[in-house]
Amino acid sequence: MTTFSGNVTDERFACFYVARDGVGPAELRTGLTRVLPAHKIPNAYVRLEVMPLTQSGKINRRELPRERLATETDARSEADDLHQALLATIAEAGRLIETDPDGSFIASGGDSLAALETALAIEREFNVTIDPEDLLEDQPLRVIVMQVAARLSPEASALRS
Repeated sequence: MTTFSGNVTDERFACFYVARDGVGPAELRTGLTRVLPAHKIPNAYVRLEVMPLTQSGKINRRELPRERLATETDARSEADDLHQALLATIAEAGRLIETDPDGSFIASGGDSLAALETALAIEREFNVTIDPEDLLEDQPLRVIVMQVAARLSPEASALRS
């Protein structure tokens, strides 16, 4: 991982990686969320065929393709902002004790009444209808957030920005 600047006051993390088939940004992000604090999770993931090395065998950071970061980071940043907004809505409307993205709605302190209130808040704030029963299933909050985000139209998510 390395840092890069989005603008003058914005430092972000990028993960340049070489991996076998089937390993992508989603798998890396999931693994890193288990071992790193949230503020250290990379904003961008760039898969490389080979890692550029110096003559002494260290990673040559100057040769990393930073030009690929702008487009990948912009899309990732918008998605992260949307996911954070959805998670905040779920936490607030459901009056959750804890908002661990890997924990379920029930494990976070939600109940059937909170699920109904949360479904209504998501519909009101994001114009997406979800069944309160979906919140009560034993699935991580991040899965619920991704399902709601997938139902958002591009226009609706742009309006939230």
